Amino acid sequence: MNPMTEVKTNPNAATESFAQKFKKIYLGDDLDGFMQLVDKDAVWTFMATGETFRGIEQIRKASEKAMAGRIHTKDLHMEVTNLFCGEEQMCIEYLHRAIMPEHSTIAGSPPAGTEVAMPICITIHVKDGKFDRFNEYLNLATLSGVKEYLFSDTKPKPIPEGDFVQAFTAAFTSDNIENFMKLIDASCEWAIMATGESFRGLDQIRLLATRSVAARNHPDGLGIKPTNVFTNADGTKLCWEYVHSGVVTDKWPSSSQKPAPGTKFDLPITLMCEIRQGKLVKVREYFDLLTLTEAGAPHHLYS
Repeated sequence: MNPMTEVKTNPNAATESFAQKFKKIYLGDDLDGFMQLVDKDAVWTFMATGETFRGIEQIRKASEKAMAGRIHTKDLHMEVTNLFCGEEQMCIEYLHRAIMPEHSTIAGSPPAGTEVAMPICITIHVKDGKFDRFNEYLNLATLSGVKEYLFSDTKPKPIPEGDFVQAFTAAFTSDNIENFMKLIDASCEWAIMATGESFRGLDQIRLLATRSVAARNHPDGLGIKPTNVFTNADGTKLCWEYVHSGVVTDKWPSSSQKPAPGTKFDLPITLMCEIRQGKLVKVREYFDLLTLTEAGAPHHLYS
């Protein structure tokens, strides 16, 4: 790993305090309170579109658009499903339920009155009590109600309710499926948040991994490049954030909207992993589906 991907553990009190403050303010649509948590040189990257906002003024403007782009009610709001900290980082997952307003400021948003439910994952770097790096992952197609399955042939049936990191990184970045499968618990569930697909158990996850590897090539130095990796203090949760650069093959598995073989893509992805006894028991994978199915096409949400 390079210095950017050095694993940070043992969260300190200041980072944990920031996380709780952020949770309260961000989920409460408190714009002024939120802006007090922003470092003057902060960078907010919206990974689905590549939009980047730098500094107080740009981030405030983007935040205003985001807040104006939905309506929350008693039953429609942001619900945190997971939050944990590293030494200088935090990861927050939440389900965003809202109604689109009459005059949405968000480009490409669905009609007024449409109810949306969107899983979102944010990774944040904390510096001196404020955030200076903010990466937001979600699937833009969810806004328009588009449901495409990428790794399975048909809609899946609903499913009922320091050493490991190095081993995972080595296996995942080398496309070594056998070494990768050694890290998977027999009851592991891997969910693709962009499509709603869920794979459970060794056979299904092996199929997912095999199809994923067959779907792309990594010529000319392209590949899987981790950019941010951290765990919680006891090593039971792992955030593994990376950029996947590759070229589409003729074995691309999606049932529709297939990119043409030879299409190059650069896809930011984050994996939110839960670990038990040295193996993965749950993985939630966040990325933007349009980045793959419409590679190279610009999409905008906040700008």
